[in-house]
Amino acid sequence: MNKTNYYLGIDCGLSGAVAVLKDKEIHEIFDTPTIKVGKSKKEYDIPSMARFLKKYLNSSVITEKQQAMP
Repeated sequence: MNKTNYYLGIDCGLSGAVAVLKDKEIHEIFDTPTIKVGKSKKEYDIPSMARFLKKYLNSSVITEKQQAMP
């Protein structure tokens, strides 16, 4: 049985995204899901992100290193 390897790169942040690579090619790009709270505030839509990531449970994942801006 030939297993396909997926690699996920996650750009954290409310305007970030997840890139999925399959066999060294871009397989899918998924913008970070958000929900509007109040008039202008956005928050993470965690259930939507969980549904997306569930498709890739046995994948390798790399996240961006977060740090405060000066």
